[in-house]
Amino acid sequence: MHPAIFMAFFILTGCSQSEPEGAGAEVSAATSSEQLTSASAFYRAQHCDAAIASDPPRAGRVFHYTMSSSDENQPLMTRAQTIRNVSGDMVNYDEVLGMGEMSSPPESRQARLGLLLTASTGRSIRYDGAEDAIKGLQPGHTVKIPMTETLSDSDAAPAQGEAAVTFVGCGVTHPTVTGAPGEPVRLYRLKMPHAAPQAPGQMTEVTELEILLSQRYGWPVVESVSGGTMVLTSVSN
Repeated sequence: MHPAIFMAFFILTGCSQSEPEGAGAEVSAATSSEQLTSASAFYRAQHCDAAIASDPPRAGRVFHYTMSSSDENQPLMTRAQTIRNVSGDMVNYDEVLGMGEMSSPPESRQARLGLLLTASTGRSIRYDGAEDAIKGLQPGHTVKIPMTETLSDSDAAPAQGEAAVTFVGCGVTHPTVTGAPGEPVRLYRLKMPHAAPQAPGQMTEVTELEILLSQRYGWPVVESVSGGTMVLTSVSN
């Protein structure tokens, strides 16, 4: 992987240009045109149990990931996420990216429900009604969650838009997820609008993600964006 991608991976970057419309929680059926396939290749679909809500990961736990790749000669990108503290469905954690001998400084981040990034360097995001919307989501349906994004280095007004979260269904991971083989998971697809630094105050870009969320850990075991797929290799503490 090119070093520039190393620094950009899993930082919100635009996959397509769009301007979200409307507001309020809105639910619709999932369509095949919205579906990605990366993370879904790492699990086998199964019927969902009645209880689908995971508890958040506990403080002190460290999740280690490696990028999935078929190129054995290419240095693989790694990621370590250390859970610092948990309050309700809000998780504060530190993230370090690595590739070969290179590594990034630890970055403080924050996420809700193991899915929605709420804070990273220079960026904070608020979601309205996220907990009820996601926990009430049924397999095969999508919910749109109003969101407000603020860039700390900009004087522009906060940008407003909608995050689209699709609950695809439940299943168990394949052995290729070496850090959690046979793990009960839920598959989500997300479309996350965000502002570009050159156009603060306007959500002109959209990042698409696909996440396998562990029922046991309440945290992703596989996460895909257009730049690649991170797969859990181990969990410590």
